[in-house]
Amino acid sequence: IEVAFHLMSKAKTGGVAQRVLLWLIKLFFRFFLGLFYREVDIVGQENVPAEGPLIFVGNHQNQFVDAVMLFGYSKRDVGFLMAAKSFNRFLVGQFARLMNAIPVVRAQDLAKKGTGQLEQSDGLEMLGVDTKFTTQVNNGDTIGWKNPGDLEEQTVVVSEVVSDTKLKLKFPVPPNSFNNAPYNFRVLPRVDHSEMYNEVYTTLKRGRAVGIFPEGGSHDRTSLLPFKSGCAVFALGATQRNVRPIIIPFGLTYFHGHHFRSRAHLEFGEPLEISDEIIELYNSDNKAGVKALMNEITDAVQGVTIQYRDYNELKVIHTMRQLYIPRTITLVTGEYLRITRRLAQAYDKLRAEPRVQQLAESISNYQILTESFWMIDAQVETIPEMKNYESNKKTVYWLFTRNFFMVIFFFMLSTPGYLINLPIVAIAKLVAIRQARKALAGSTVKVAGRDVMASYKIITLMSVGPLMYNSIFLFNWYTYGFWYAVSITCL
Repeated sequence: IEVAFHLMSKAKTGGVAQRVLLWLIKLFFRFFLGLFYREVDIVGQENVPAEGPLIFVGNHQNQFVDAVMLFGYSKRDVGFLMAAKSFNRFLVGQFARLMNAIPVVRAQDLAKKGTGQLEQSDGLEMLGVDTKFTTQVNNGDTIGWKNPGDLEEQTVVVSEVVSDTKLKLKFPVPPNSFNNAPYNFRVLPRVDHSEMYNEVYTTLKRGRAVGIFPEGGSHDRTSLLPFKSGCAVFALGATQRNVRPIIIPFGLTYFHGHHFRSRAHLEFGEPLEISDEIIELYNSDNKAGVKALMNEITDAVQGVTIQYRDYNELKVIHTMRQLYIPRTITLVTGEYLRITRRLAQAYDKLRAEPRVQQLAESISNYQILTESFWMIDAQVETIPEMKNYESNKKTVYWLFTRNFFMVIFFFMLSTPGYLINLPIVAIAKLVAIRQARKALAGSTVKVAGRDVMASYKIITLMSVGPLMYNSIFLFNWYTYGFWYAVSITCL
């Protein structure tokens, strides 16, 4: 990795050497993604222009894997905006530099818990109890608090620190956001992003691609988090520098994405061009222009993702799809997703209808029934075939005997590899569970921290795997000889 990074730093930007290195890095990423996922389905590559400035905007469900997935399988080289603290992590920071990622210092990564509590807010003033505003808060900092049950944190910007218990605000507190005082709060320091903005604009001026996750961070919820406006600010800010980037929405969908040998789907939506009307609106009113473009970006990303309110709704809609598609028909992953997306959209529009509510309740009961019998939906349709059991007794015995010995044969064949790889799998799982708990404790939006598990499993595979195989090779070389070690390692 260090050699590759050194070569990248020496290679001419856009030159043949750099393009070859980036191609090799893509192959490297695809190799490990191919080990972890048994299927990676790509749809909509024709929507990605071969040249010109691009801004990729999409959902963020799988921490570091999302960026690697897009970098590895997109036909363009994408430099992602990534949290600056990730640049200091083992392997992650090195790979981020190889991918030409742009570090972003996030205020939430520097946030500190405030002393005391927020007691009252009146227009452009905020009062606290037992607070220490003069030592903990500076002008321009952000104060954040959460109402019970809210997903998003409420924030205000400080214009002046009056005393230890009194602040003046830059804007009024949002309506109905301060009804359950007192609140615990945290202080998010003001961060200067001018250097990061310049780097993004320079990248776009060179005709390259930038990737952004507007949700701000990864999560394992079943719906999109509210988008932050940075992607629209970048796009409209670039137009004032004589650069007109095209926005490419993308959607990442994982089927049990934190499990080994699961499936992943990457879909690129239709290109979104910034209209002259939005540019004119931005030139006259920055906020209105950004809002208008953000509405278009949000709609575009929702068009390539699937939205559910919760996991129960997800299970109902997936069962609807299974019941809708006959067992005799096999579809590719993209077609399954399109049907699921349409069912989710229809269900969201018609959820108040009594017939739809009755259908959802019936499907939930059906799920409970199949789970109680340790069955899946695909097996239910085969139950009527059991009526012919007596006439097909010989066939049943033959299939059972054949499958039984095949299981024994392949079990014996795979046992050596299973035993060798078991420590790697065990370590990867332990590391992933530990990191998931750590991420869950430090987040206000994660459900179970599953979004970080695949990333750390792959990182462990990349680090512990070679170490394990090299140890086995050296042990066999020292004990039995070089060629025996080579044959065992290859096996």
